[in-house]
Amino acid sequence: MMQQFLLEQIRTWRASKVRASDGALLGSFNYPNLIFPTGIAFVGASIWVVSYSGNEVLKLRPSDGALLQEVATGGGPASILFDGTYIWVSNTFDATVSKIQLDGTVVGTFAAGVDPHSLVFDGRKIWVVNDNLDGTNTLTALRAGDGAIVGTQIVGHYHARGMTYDGSHLWVALYDQRTALRLQASNGARPLRVQVAPSPWGIFFDGSSIWVSDVDGSTVDKITPTTP
Repeated sequence: MMQQFLLEQIRTWRASKVRASDGALLGSFNYPNLIFPTGIAFVGASIWVVSYSGNEVLKLRPSDGALLQEVATGGGPASILFDGTYIWVSNTFDATVSKIQLDGTVVGTFAAGVDPHSLVFDGRKIWVVNDNLDGTNTLTALRAGDGAIVGTQIVGHYHARGMTYDGSHLWVALYDQRTALRLQASNGARPLRVQVAPSPWGIFFDGSSIWVSDVDGSTVDKITPTTP
């Protein structure tokens, strides 16, 4: 039966296992170095969880939640992404992104702009949301092969948060602008701004629609993308 792990109750620092079919809680697991978990991903046959204040990622066995490995990252890891071959982790304090093999070997650490957060893979590039301290938020594009920066795009001011990819476009939740911003993934061009609820934070593509969560208003907006 298909199962999944969810982060639960960040302040208690644990991961919970939930049955995907009906949401039944199957178990909760505590780990000494899981401190303020901010991201989670299913990679191969393992669950990887980001420990923001522990400066590492934890590799877990899905069947019983056993801790298999701890891998050091940069400072303040925030988001995690699997591109089909490598694991990528954004390090907010170091302004870098870590590239990790499935065996836990860190094969590269790359500059990624100031205060990197959300990550998206478009099939060729790793896109990084940067919440710059001067209020100018950017997207940084890294070439997946070698981590080289191949583009930077200004997306707005103050608190760019979640990001998703719909197969052609990037969508970014701009918290202080009540906006879901759409950009072409090929070059970051042709921006389209869609007004959403006042405090957009999380954003996700389900295969046909974009969903945006409003962190302050406790609502969710649904957007049907158009072409181009």
